[in-house]
Amino acid sequence: MQLNESGFPIELIAGTGITFTENVAADGYTTDLTIAATTTNIYANNPQFDLTNPSATQIGMAPVAVTFGGTVANYAARTFTITAPTVPTWYYVTIADPTQEGEGSSPTLTATCQTSDALCGVPGNTYIGAIQAVPAGGSENVLAGGWPAPASVIVTI
Repeated sequence: MQLNESGFPIELIAGTGITFTENVAADGYTTDLTIAATTTNIYANNPQFDLTNPSATQIGMAPVAVTFGGTVANYAARTFTITAPTVPTWYYVTIADPTQEGEGSSPTLTATCQTSDALCGVPGNTYIGAIQAVPAGGSENVLAGGWPAPASVIVTI
C-alpha cells in the first residue's frame, strides 16, 4: 500500500469506490481525515437468473434485489418487446442506476434490453442478466446477472 508523506494510505482498496481524503493544516498536523464509500461496481443479484422468453417477441424480467456492498436496491418487473428472432439471439438486460438506489415496486429507471453486451459491467448500469431468445419463444438458456458476472452453467436434461 502506498503511503503519503504523513504515513496515511493514498488508496485504500483499488476498484471499490472507497475514497480517502486528508486535509493537512499549515503546521503539518492532520486536521480532517475522511474515508467515504461511493458507489461500487461489485454486486450480486437475487435471483441470479431473472429473465424469461415467454414468446418470440417478449423478454420478461421478474423483480430483482441487488446487493451493492451492504445496501440492497430493488428493481421492478418489466417486459421488453423484441423483434422475433429468426435464429437464437442473445439479449443482455441492464438498468441505468448511477446512484445504486433502485426503484421500488414500479419501474421508474431506464432499462435496456439489447443484443450487445456493451453496457454490462459499465458503472452506472446494473447488469440483470442475459437470455438467448429463440424463434418460438420459451428459451431456458440464461446467464446470471450481477457483477462481475457469475459463472453460469446451462444443464439440459
